[in-house]
Amino acid sequence: MNKVLKELIVAQFREYWRAPEVLFWTLGFPIMIAGVLGLLYSFKPTVNYKVAFIVEAESAPAGTEGMFEKPLSLPGRGIRNVSFEKMTREKAEEAFRSGKVEIILRVRADSSASSSIEYLFDPVSERAESIYLWVDHLVHEKAPNVKSTVVTMDQRGSRYIDRLIPGLIALGIMNSTLWGIGWTLIEFRIKKFLRRMIVTPMRKFDFMLSISTVRMSLSMIETGILFLFARYVFDVRFQGKFYLFAMIFLAGHVAFSGLSILLASRTNNTRVGNGLINIVTMPMFLLSGVFFSYHSFPDWMVAIIQFLPLTVLVDSLRDIFLYNADFLAVIFPVTYLFTFGLVLYLLGLKMYRWY
Repeated sequence: MNKVLKELIVAQFREYWRAPEVLFWTLGFPIMIAGVLGLLYSFKPTVNYKVAFIVEAESAPAGTEGMFEKPLSLPGRGIRNVSFEKMTREKAEEAFRSGKVEIILRVRADSSASSSIEYLFDPVSERAESIYLWVDHLVHEKAPNVKSTVVTMDQRGSRYIDRLIPGLIALGIMNSTLWGIGWTLIEFRIKKFLRRMIVTPMRKFDFMLSISTVRMSLSMIETGILFLFARYVFDVRFQGKFYLFAMIFLAGHVAFSGLSILLASRTNNTRVGNGLINIVTMPMFLLSGVFFSYHSFPDWMVAIIQFLPLTVLVDSLRDIFLYNADFLAVIFPVTYLFTFGLVLYLLGLKMYRWY
């Protein structure tokens, strides 16, 4: 190894050593994530699955009386409970579309004046299928002659893809804003661009607003392309009012713009910025119900998850897409996201380092 190359390598290592925060985000952060997830999955998790229970017969099949009045335990790793909640057909279908229940179990009267059991679920969901198989197994243990049938919930609005597209739109808003604004501001500080801008005759608010406006415009294009793809490939339909969608879309951008400005307010290293953005986005990516329902988590976790900004945005977009939600249904999430973003924006601007 020649002397020049050796000195360059030593200089690079010294750069790391002189920046403890970089050492943490490059070495400590992955170890921390591995430790947390390892400990989490080392314990036996308690997962609660919910089933909508509809009774359309005078009595349950012989041998299954009272079976659906208490939770059932599924076999396998951890504690997995299946609880049954009596609902009307309309409420059960609404709960299924929103992801609050995995399957619908309906007790019906058949032609022989007895009753049979009907299971309604999306065949794409492996979790729903496993619940059906185990519940039906328990039913036939107690009532071997009971008649059971499966009805696939694959009509428009009840499919997995219908719930996924609003979630992906919300996820795109979060990623586009945090990386597009936060990462841009960090790079501006590293390149000394902010120092030059602060001496020009401009308002700081206008500078931040210009970056947010450009990012929101690009996000609108990304959302339009995603929806057109889903519309013509999977026949996903938009059921709601466009002005309500625009309100929640704007509120989501305000919320994550405020968060991105706060994250970028003091950071002057891309490695640290990368770690900060990841540590904020990763929990919401996993927990906020973009890809699977968060209602299966324990109740104490659901109480926290439902107030994460991405969760509020996902739930609101789904209400508009799938249920044609009215103004009163979206006023709280819009107010919550605007307030969340404004508070973090003011905090970030107060802490902001322009040089």
